[in-house]
Amino acid sequence: MKVLVTGGTGLLGRNIILILQEKGHDIVLLLRNPKKFSVKDEKIQIVGGDILEISDIEKAITDCDVVIHAAADTVQNHRSIDDYEVNTIGTKNILNACEKHGIQKVIHVSSAGCFGYGDLENPGKENNPIRYPSNKSFYLLSKLHAQMFVQDYSRSRHIVTISPTFMIGSLDFGPSSGKIILMGIKKFVFCPPGGKNFVHVEDVASACVNAIDCGKSGENYIIGNENLSYYNFFRKVKESSKRNSFIISVPSFIFYFAGILGNVLRFFGSKTDLSLSNMRILMINNFFSNQKSIQDLKINYQPIEKAIKDSIHFFESENYF
Repeated sequence: MKVLVTGGTGLLGRNIILILQEKGHDIVLLLRNPKKFSVKDEKIQIVGGDILEISDIEKAITDCDVVIHAAADTVQNHRSIDDYEVNTIGTKNILNACEKHGIQKVIHVSSAGCFGYGDLENPGKENNPIRYPSNKSFYLLSKLHAQMFVQDYSRSRHIVTISPTFMIGSLDFGPSSGKIILMGIKKFVFCPPGGKNFVHVEDVASACVNAIDCGKSGENYIIGNENLSYYNFFRKVKESSKRNSFIISVPSFIFYFAGILGNVLRFFGSKTDLSLSNMRILMINNFFSNQKSIQDLKINYQPIEKAIKDSIHFFESENYF
């Protein structure tokens, strides 16, 4: 098949490309900055462009059979949902282009945070509506907004949504989510009181590719693996890195006051990751179930210890520390 991939320079996008290469597919990458992708492969065609420009998408999508839409704005310092145009307008543009060009299948990457989280005994599932404080996150609200376009598209065409939890692994050049690994290898590690679900990025990439053949149209799949407190996660990072780190648990009220400070700063125009909603998300157990993805997408999840080690080895090889 010929597959158009958006977000090809990101952590997930690069891992998706590796799997598509292994399977022998032709790949088209729509990149805002083609210089960020240096891999040479005759089966990879690079098209410079932006998903906010429909004409750029149409240049890239010609003759494609499948689109994997993994491009997203994940920064946490935007002050409004309107600032997440890549997630909302960009997704709408992709779907409109797919409909116009008769694309056979579309794989859309969302976020597990769009569903209601649970606890260890009753983790969140795909039928759980989003809960507070996640429903106050502008990022997650933008992904929910995009999902409305996906639902409309699914009424007439084949589309599958992949909703990852927190991805860890190799090829995180940003770094993006791998920042938590770099935090975990420091001498002093300041640990939030909550927890979340962690997953190897390779498993998420496999889910995106497997969904082409196995995913049910209109369905949304949570792709996650191990539910861990931040403390236990940092303990695993400490063991894998063999570093003598001191993990310091920070009480909830510190995060609460940091969130209030962030809201004040945002009110006066500052761009900061601090906000009350972001801090409250760090104070809850953001736990999810992966059973639906195991059943339908045939994912054999890798231990989170391997994801941590792969991430550490990558950062070492790139001289991040």
